[in-house]
Amino acid sequence: MKPQEGPPAGNPAFYIDDDDLEAYCEKIKKAGGKIIVEHQEVPGVGALAFFEDPDGRVLELWLQNK
Repeated sequence: MKPQEGPPAGNPAFYIDDDDLEAYCEKIKKAGGKIIVEHQEVPGVGALAFFEDPDGRVLELWLQNK
């Protein structure tokens, strides 16, 4: 194998789909995570929030409109 030349292509995106973003955000905080983007509505689609886990990985919470 040969090392990659240049900067990495980017970070993968991970999404967690949940029915109660506020409750999930509280679980994240209690487990040592940090909420980066609080609950935001996405008109006509759903809602989202971003958090950082204790190891520094950024993930997204997602609530799909029913």
